[in-house]
Amino acid sequence: MLEAELQQLEDRVQRLNTAYRQSRLELKRALQERDRLVALNSELRRRIEAIVDRVRQLDDSQTDAPTLLVDDDTPDTREPQA
Repeated sequence: MLEAELQQLEDRVQRLNTAYRQSRLELKRALQERDRLVALNSELRRRIEAIVDRVRQLDDSQTDAPTLLVDDDTPDTREPQA
């Protein structure tokens, strides 16, 4: 009887040890995935900031360019087209 209980305890310790190793492995994988996603987020943020900077530069260059203003009060001197 003592031998059977000892075997049960050994089996239980073995299962607990296996479950512990499995949970540690899952934790390691989760941390690796988190690190990968953090790095990806940083890269995407950097790319988005570069795009926003380019759009701002384009917008600034368009506002700096001379614009042709049309005065609606000036008479139309063009010949009528048939």
